[in-house]
Amino acid sequence: MPYHRWRERMLADPAGPFAPLAFSLPEHPRPHPRFDCSRTWAAAAGAGVGFPPADERMLRRHLDFLTGAGALSGSG
Repeated sequence: MPYHRWRERMLADPAGPFAPLAFSLPEHPRPHPRFDCSRTWAAAAGAGVGFPPADERMLRRHLDFLTGAGALSGSG
């Protein structure tokens, strides 16, 4: 979905779960900053902390949780 349509949808639903953030959405998308997290990842690995891949399974798990918690409608 293009950014402008997504922004319109966020602003159109003042009771939606993202309403508290909608006021800060810029009219035009800004470039995302890039961060070098290599030292953080290395420190986490050195401490035995692993991170699951950000794949479809992980995204589905998060969306299912948010839907079950009532933060998302589950339709659309």
